[in-house]
Amino acid sequence: MTRDQLGDGAELLLRRYGGDLRRLHDDTAGVDELERRLQESPGIGPSVCEPPVTDPPSTTSTSR
Repeated sequence: MTRDQLGDGAELLLRRYGGDLRRLHDDTAGVDELERRLQESPGIGPSVCEPPVTDPPSTTSTSR
């Protein structure tokens, strides 16, 4: 994300939601709409909206 994208995204947040990300969340009808609205912000694409990938739990026991 560039400095300009960050500034433009902050301006968008201020203009649309009064600077309060809770309003962004509260004003959406579901996850798909929330992702779409987040992606309207410069520098935020689909990969940013993906849930983090975690390592699967170990299937081997390390205790003796």
